[in-house]
Amino acid sequence: MASVSVVLIDKYGKVSDSKVKEFKELELYKKAGFKTSDGFESRQSWKDVKVNKKIYNDITIYSKIKGNAGKENKYDLPPPIDKSLFFGTMVIVYYDENRVPMSLKKSEWKAIYETLMGGFESLDEEEEASEDEILDKSKLDKYGYEKDGFIAEDDDCEEELEYDSELSEEEYFG
Repeated sequence: MASVSVVLIDKYGKVSDSKVKEFKELELYKKAGFKTSDGFESRQSWKDVKVNKKIYNDITIYSKIKGNAGKENKYDLPPPIDKSLFFGTMVIVYYDENRVPMSLKKSEWKAIYETLMGGFESLDEEEEASEDEILDKSKLDKYGYEKDGFIAEDDDCEEELEYDSELSEEEYFG
């Protein structure tokens, strides 16, 4: 069998590509850096994920659910395993409809992840202003406020009122 690319997610949440020269599902634990396969299993498979007109038949994540404190994987995973706790490095494999492993790149995983998470709003793109946000500059005062009478000018402010019920500083500290 030819080599296959898989995606690794380390315990800090760093996503990277990795090549598997001879794919053997039972030996994926080695790619994750574990010494033994104890507890390293398939945890979730997402079926028929459509991204940019391509359908990924089976995206499977392998990991451990038991481990030492401090080795918890910090990566936020898509539902339904978003509340589960995993340990160490996770391995993500793409299988075709015949369960033959296919290459999966980090960039593809990021697009799949975005789809599985329900999409994200791009923070890089500038938003279009709504009609309410577009102001006619001729309706603004010299300070940039709308001349609608809502904000009082300094000239319009009444002097501060003193109330008889207030204590003077001398009376307060008396």
